[in-house]
Amino acid sequence: MKLLPHDRYWQANLRLILLLLSIWGVIAIGFGVLWVEPLNQFQLGQIPLGFWISQQGAIVSFVILTFVYAKRMDTLDVKYGRYANQQRSLQRRPQQNTDER
Repeated sequence: MKLLPHDRYWQANLRLILLLLSIWGVIAIGFGVLWVEPLNQFQLGQIPLGFWISQQGAIVSFVILTFVYAKRMDTLDVKYGRYANQQRSLQRRPQQNTDER
């Protein structure tokens, strides 16, 4: 069965979401919980690295991954023509009359 462009777009979107959430999960759970003791042998300033990742690193990585997602979705929108469809629908939207009372 051949996938339609709409289906390929959502398949790529879901694949990207799973990839980025997996990366975040490894950082948050792996580095922040499971491997915290070995990471605490290293220092970030005067703070043990494992402690820093569990307290700040997971949040920072989530924010970075959010920007990566937005940038990659812009690319997917252009690739699958979703951006062009949005622009056309905005141009066709009828103007509301604000003079009515």
